Amino acid sequence: MGKNLSLHCGIRLEKYIIDIWEDTIMKQVGIHYLFHFPNGYGASVVKAYGCHGFENDRWELACTLYETEGVDVINPDEEYVIVYPYEIMHGSDVLGNLKDKEVRRILYKIMKLR
Repeated sequence: MGKNLSLHCGIRLEKYIIDIWEDTIMKQVGIHYLFHFPNGYGASVVKAYGCHGFENDRWELACTLYETEGVDVINPDEEYVIVYPYEIMHGSDVLGNLKDKEVRRILYKIMKLR
């Protein structure tokens, strides 16, 4: 399983990562990225056992909204809620079975939300 998310796309998405951690579930190692964009939105991007797409070595993404806007102070413990902007989620709670390229495209859309 490829653990790391490829963020190379011309946009410096890695500067919006506020936390990364690995976890082991059912003896399967997974990885979780948290993003926080200046507009207050972010994303939880996971590849772990039980997530949509794990069996295909793909990602699951949920859109998040943080209490504060901006990324001047990076705080991985800041509270966020899962949100479902229709233009991103199209009525789904999470988007799964995503390739790296699809994750990058969705992260860019989240970064542009107002």
